[in-house]
Order: sequence, then C-alpha cells, then structure tokens
Amino acid sequence: MIDKDLSRLSENEKKVYEVIVLKPMSIDEISQVVNMPISLLMSVITMLELKGIATEIDNKWNIVF
Repeated sequence: MIDKDLSRLSENEKKVYEVIVLKPMSIDEISQVVNMPISLLMSVITMLELKGIATEIDNKWNIVF
C-alpha cells in the first residue's frame, strides 16, 4: 500500500517534499536548496519513492499526484 499521508513524513522527507513540490529538480539541486549531503538525500528520496510520493523523470525528481 502506498503511504501518501504527508503528516507521517520525517523532517528530512518534509524538507525535500516542500522543495520538489514546487518544481522538479535534480539530486544536486535539491541538495543545495535543502543543504543536505547527497548521501543522506539519496536515502530520503528513496523513502519518498517507496512511499509513492516522489518519482524520477529525466534525471529530475517530481512529486507523484
């Protein structure tokens, strides 16, 4: 089951969500905006993807609606 309950996101997941909901971004762009190391960001993005919230299209991360 896909979890789209945004209130259950971690603080880091919320930070990333709030950035990519505005416009699709690459990992490097997201990392700069949220000031998060790419190693941590990759795990956060993976969790958002597993929860059915984010997906990657053309090397940019997007919110799934």
